[in-house]
Amino acid sequence: MNDFQKGMQKSMTESNKIPHLYLKDEYDLTNLTKLRESLKSGSKNTVSIMAFFMKAFSLAINEYPVMNSHYDSEKPYEFQSLSSHNITIAIDS
Repeated sequence: MNDFQKGMQKSMTESNKIPHLYLKDEYDLTNLTKLRESLKSGSKNTVSIMAFFMKAFSLAINEYPVMNSHYDSEKPYEFQSLSSHNITIAIDS
């Protein structure tokens, strides 16, 4: 393996030690869409649905700090809560 491949192998092996979470749910966004339209009608600026999701996620992280924690594979069964959070969303078009 070259150095790049060795680095990839090491990071991918390490990532398998970290627990992953997958959650799927469905929500009725009718009222949220109406709120967005009412905000849009009185202003030149538009508000995206994603802005509401990001705000809701930020509030949820504050209420459930375990969701904003770091798992250390060297210390099994322990996690470290982080004091702040950044939300990044990747979009494929």
